[in-house]
Amino acid sequence: MDCEMVGCLEIHIPQGVGPRSTSGGGVTHSTLMKPQTKKKKKKAYFSELSVAGKCSVVNYEGDILFDKFINPEIPVHSFRTKYSGIRRRDLNSAMPLSEAKVCITELLNRAVLVGHAIKNDLDSLFLTHPKDAIRDTSCYRPLRQVAGLAEGAVPSLKKLTERLLGQVIQVGPHSSLEDAMSAMHLYKLVEEDWEESKLHTGKGSSIGMRDRTMAPAQEEAV
Repeated sequence: MDCEMVGCLEIHIPQGVGPRSTSGGGVTHSTLMKPQTKKKKKKAYFSELSVAGKCSVVNYEGDILFDKFINPEIPVHSFRTKYSGIRRRDLNSAMPLSEAKVCITELLNRAVLVGHAIKNDLDSLFLTHPKDAIRDTSCYRPLRQVAGLAEGAVPSLKKLTERLLGQVIQVGPHSSLEDAMSAMHLYKLVEEDWEESKLHTGKGSSIGMRDRTMAPAQEEAV
């Protein structure tokens, strides 16, 4: 799975900011006895929140399960077109975020979720997924080692794809579909060792090598 994100304005209202009470309007003895100190005024402020403007989900075989523009349902401050490829017109008749979340949640149910820096994508959809059912290609050290990248660095999907798959991606605006497929191909390179390590450590839900069909009682990588 992969998402392209837009920037939406989020307002932060500090605790205590609001209309002041006018009850008991007189000055009392207890008020006079208290030292009068100046308090800093707390002000509301805005920040930019990354919200999914497009999401793509593919399965293990590379079939497209979901590939749609998404309307965040809150004001968009920046479309980030240079990187996301998303324009205002793309979201005018796009699927509302509330509906997209329902569709994507159903697809991810009982699935092993494959992606790159996948927490960012989940956060942009306001979704969560069981940690033991996530395969994040940005965190798996053997991928970094095979690619010959520095041990402490978090590798980009672009760099891993170029070094390990021999493909150049993210030339110009990013494609969530291309990125989702690239992450799945990277997972397949190390799948056997990755899943075996999950079994040996007892950490995480391991997906069986033969469990590749969408069946309610099975887990599939998406």
